[in-house]
Amino acid sequence: RLYVTKDVDNVIRVSVNKQDGTSVVAAASDATQTLTDAATVNWDMASGNIGLWAIGANRALAAPTNLVVGSSALRITQDATGSRTVTWNAIFKWSAGAAPVLSTAGNAIDIVSFIYDGTSLYGSLVSRGAA
Repeated sequence: RLYVTKDVDNVIRVSVNKQDGTSVVAAASDATQTLTDAATVNWDMASGNIGLWAIGANRALAAPTNLVVGSSALRITQDATGSRTVTWNAIFKWSAGAAPVLSTAGNAIDIVSFIYDGTSLYGSLVSRGAA
């Protein structure tokens, strides 16, 4: 079971538990980082497994560096124009092989969670179009 929560300080927490409630991923201290928007965006997991990205045009997300088996999350905020798209690196894997469709409204927020198994980042859109 995958749980994604946001506390009163707007910190996003992701946890994965077996059906019996035991943790699949060892507890860790989540760290938040703001990603630098560019044509190709880089995410260094050593600086934080919770990424905050204000997307300013159609972009590509490179394979994150310093990955550790476990969970991470990415908050993508559209600029005022909206309708921005992301091209995902091949390390990202999606249900039925299809990347999520992001929100199109200006300033809309999407949250994507990931589980890294040592080879691939399995992603799921957990919140679409928050404003």
